Amino acid sequence: MNFYVRPIFSKQTIEHKDYKKLGSSNLYFNTVEIITRNKNYNADGCIVVNNILDSLKALSVKNYEEVFVIGGGEIYKRFLENDLIDRMYITHIDESFDGDTFFPKVDYNKWNGK
Repeated sequence: MNFYVRPIFSKQTIEHKDYKKLGSSNLYFNTVEIITRNKNYNADGCIVVNNILDSLKALSVKNYEEVFVIGGGEIYKRFLENDLIDRMYITHIDESFDGDTFFPKVDYNKWNGK
């Protein structure tokens, strides 16, 4: 069984990953969406939007089985603040790491998806 999904990245995240190599043998990213404030940004083979509203408009063109918000931190935060997340796949690692971007705090007592 194949799943056709739409990943959403921030510009900073996509510049640190090779988006053309993402996916697996049964998970296909036929279109990658990038959210950036840079109105002149262009990425080969990607849909570039400048805010979450434009992202939602672009998503409404086709019904995807799932949409994955890949990050970064600000993108996660905006989607959560606007109650646009109905499922989260999160791996918790019992370790501390240095870094400058983190997943936003989620009150799991209040959040239960849709």
